[in-house]
Amino acid sequence: MLQWANSDTNQIQFPTITALDPIKALQEEQKSFANQQAKEPGVGRQDAIRAGTAVVILGIAANFVLSSEWLADHAQLGLIGIFVLGYVAIIFEELFEFNKAGVALLMSTAMWITYAGERAKRGGICDKKVRNLN
Repeated sequence: MLQWANSDTNQIQFPTITALDPIKALQEEQKSFANQQAKEPGVGRQDAIRAGTAVVILGIAANFVLSSEWLADHAQLGLIGIFVLGYVAIIFEELFEFNKAGVALLMSTAMWITYAGERAKRGGICDKKVRNLN
C-alpha cells in the first residue's frame, strides 16, 4: 500500500483527504496552488495580454492567407495544417498553458474562415445550380 509523503502536514492542510488516497490529495494540493496563483495581482493582466497577442497574430496570419492566391490553390493543405497545429496545441495544453476549449474554438473558426475564403475565390459557396433556382 502506498503512503503519501508528509502525510501529517497534509492531513492538517487537507483534513478531508485520507493519507491513503494520494490522487485526491494531489488534486486538492493543485486546487490550493491554483487558487493561490489566481489571487496574485497581475495574473489577469498577463492572461489578457496573452489572449490579445494571440488574436492579433492570428488576425495578421488570416489576413495574409486570405488575401493571397495560395489559399485558393492549396485550401486542403491549409485546412490540414490548421487542424494539425490546433491538435498539437490541445495535446500540449498543459505545457503551453492553453485552454483546450479556446484552442478548439480558434481552430474551428480558422478552418471555417479558410474554407469560406477558398469557396469565395472559386465563385461562391453554393453551386451554380442552386443559384439558378430563383
